[in-house]
Amino acid sequence: MELSRACIHKDYRNGAAIRLLWRGIHQYLNAVEARYLFGCSSISGVRPLAILALMNYLHRHELTLNHWEIFPHQTFDRSSQLLKDLRDFGLHNPIADIPALFRAYLNAGAKFEVVPAYDEQFLCYDFFTVLDVQKINANHARRFGSRE
Repeated sequence: MELSRACIHKDYRNGAAIRLLWRGIHQYLNAVEARYLFGCSSISGVRPLAILALMNYLHRHELTLNHWEIFPHQTFDRSSQLLKDLRDFGLHNPIADIPALFRAYLNAGAKFEVVPAYDEQFLCYDFFTVLDVQKINANHARRFGSRE
């Protein structure tokens, strides 16, 4: 099942909204018996250093889709610009800058392509994301509805 952008008014971007989104996602996954949930997890409003730190974090914690080898099309590839900030790589906590929905994917057990695409229209970095529904974190499944 492919997911696209989730748009929530800024006054309602909180844990309750994320919980409602995940409940609905779980219900739909059950209804269509989907094995994989995939799409892009977007991060906007952060410096390239924060993106580099997140890329490093995903790689260090084995949260990447290494064997898939999915890379941004040349138009959306900002890798060289990101690497210019490499000298400050280890000085930043990446989790502080990621949006709640991205964090929810992390907590559910998703894997991410380590090199994000850059979307100039939305001014954000998009990480291709895959969640194997059969491997959803048990705590996440209990909280939002398991697949039985």
